[in-house]
Amino acid sequence: MDKKTDESFSADAHSPYWRLLRDVVVFQGKLALDGLRDLLLSPLSIILALAGAVLSPTDPHRYLRRLMQFGLRTDQFINLFEHTEAMHAPTHNSLQADAGNPSISNNLDKVSSNTYVKQLEDLLIDEYHKGGVVRGVKEGTDQIIRKLMARRQPPPE
Repeated sequence: MDKKTDESFSADAHSPYWRLLRDVVVFQGKLALDGLRDLLLSPLSIILALAGAVLSPTDPHRYLRRLMQFGLRTDQFINLFEHTEAMHAPTHNSLQADAGNPSISNNLDKVSSNTYVKQLEDLLIDEYHKGGVVRGVKEGTDQIIRKLMARRQPPPE
């Protein structure tokens, strides 16, 4: 790739419109992931609450507490609203799991969905530099943005 093409990609990719498109796509992906997680956790919470009441009468919250801790970690992983500070803040929850329980690890604290978003962005940039479909999609999108911007401009008097 020549230097001019590389510079134009860099300038276009950092335009506010590309940033907006990227942010909307990332947010929609995180919403889908969050929704899928909620869809799975809802019936599971009922099952685990019943299991706790039947299997652990001395500690009926036992299984629900573990599910809540898992939910917290997945919430931190998804990081829907980009709350990076909250990812590392200690939690004070009455349903928090026992700190000494080795079955509940905090591996998700180290990696969030943003890590994978960055890897995907890097992959797409590499594919753009190689040409082909990604370059065609970007250039087509640039044309659409330019046409929309031209329509937005008031006609000259």
